[in-house]
Amino acid sequence: MLATISMVASIGCQKPEEPDGPPVRKTYVITGSPDPAFAGSWVGKDKMSSLELKPDGTAKIMAASMSVSGRSETNLEGEWRVEKPTLYLKYKSGASDVTLKYEAHVNGDSLELIQAGNNHKNLYQRTKAKK
Repeated sequence: MLATISMVASIGCQKPEEPDGPPVRKTYVITGSPDPAFAGSWVGKDKMSSLELKPDGTAKIMAASMSVSGRSETNLEGEWRVEKPTLYLKYKSGASDVTLKYEAHVNGDSLELIQAGNNHKNLYQRTKAKK
């Protein structure tokens, strides 16, 4: 997620490849269904992002960034689906729907997401429920 924000920021500073305007983000169609192995609360190893993947297919996504003003967080709500080995995260950005596609691997309480298009790896740990 954070890689996406960084990528969008860097693309915005470049000349458009097409004379019609800036590059357009590749869109994906969300397919599959919620997978119980993926459901849960996940925190990025760098503590700059988190995912709450609910069993009903709804999602809460947090991505943080650092600036001279300090830490800033973006919180999004959306949905998630799995069509192995692919995890789709869909959310609203303004008036547009955004669907991200990841190659995803769960191993116990570890989740590895590899973003389609740039092969950036995001590592997450499942958080334990408080009792």
